[in-house]
Amino acid sequence: MQQQQDRRRRQRLPWVNLSAKVKIKKTMFSSIWMEVKPFDFNQLGMGMTTTGQFEIGDTLAMTLVLNLDVGEMVVEDLPAIVRRKEQKAGLIHYGVEFDQSARFFKKAENVNNLDKLEQMLSRHSKIVDRIKDR
Repeated sequence: MQQQQDRRRRQRLPWVNLSAKVKIKKTMFSSIWMEVKPFDFNQLGMGMTTTGQFEIGDTLAMTLVLNLDVGEMVVEDLPAIVRRKEQKAGLIHYGVEFDQSARFFKKAENVNNLDKLEQMLSRHSKIVDRIKDR
């Protein structure tokens, strides 16, 4: 069986205690947050599973929370675009790309927070790999 080529521009990292929510607009003035399960992440995008329905091209507003021993790191109102959709084992797997053209990315603090998030997940991944190699 031939393995499918990975089309990502950067390696995505497995999640640790990373949680994510997507804002769903109900009416013009109300919205709800729906939990999604991230399965990989980098500064450019992430993979997630959910029972919710999104279409390729949909624009999402996301909140990411990384739980740490000393507190939590939160990235709010992160704009993302659905780029991939695949049905697997009763769940829908989505690939989302963070919308680099959005106002969110004009603030250095937001870009730095995403960078820190990726670094922490990367560090955790390296520690896990070292433990596995023992």
